[in-house]
Amino acid sequence: MQDYAKIAYFMANGGTAADVCKILNIEMPVFDEANALWLKRMTEDKTFMVSMKYAEYFGQAGQNNKFLNFKNGNDNSSDDKNKFLKRLENDEEFYYELMGAREAAYDFGLDGASWIEQNFGIGLGEFQNIAMKWMQKTDKINEMLAHKEAKYKEYYLKLSRENNEKVADDIEF
Repeated sequence: MQDYAKIAYFMANGGTAADVCKILNIEMPVFDEANALWLKRMTEDKTFMVSMKYAEYFGQAGQNNKFLNFKNGNDNSSDDKNKFLKRLENDEEFYYELMGAREAAYDFGLDGASWIEQNFGIGLGEFQNIAMKWMQKTDKINEMLAHKEAKYKEYYLKLSRENNEKVADDIEF
C-alpha cells in the first residue's frame, strides 16, 4: 500500500502512468490491473481502515520517494515554487489562503488544483501532503476558517475581474 500511495503522489504531481511503468519496468496492462484492484479494495472497505492507512502513507509519500527522482518533464526547481512551498509548510494562514483560493477557483468553474499549480507552482500531491499537517492542528480552527472564507471572497472577486465577469451576468431580463 505504501508503494501505491507513492505512485499516486507521483501522479498527483505530474507523473503519468507511462512514467510509472517505465520506473517499475512493467507493461501498462499490469499497471492498469493493479490500479483497478487497489481502487476496488479501497471502495469496498466499509471500515475505512484501508483508506485511512492509504491517506497516512500518501501524506508521507513525499519523503524518500524513488518516483520523485524520475524526471517527468516538470520543472520542480523553480525558486518561486520553493518559496511558496516553504511558506505553505510553515505559514498556517497561507495554507488557509490557498484553500480559499482553490475553492474560489472551483466555484468559478476552473480546476482549483490546476489553478494553484499554475499560479503558485504547488502540485496537488504536494498541497495534500502539507494539508495533512495543518488538518491535525485545530487550536485556531475557527479563526483559520474565517480567514479562508475571507480569502475565498477575495480570490473569487479577483477571478471575476480577470475574466471580466460580474455577479448575475448570466441572468437575462
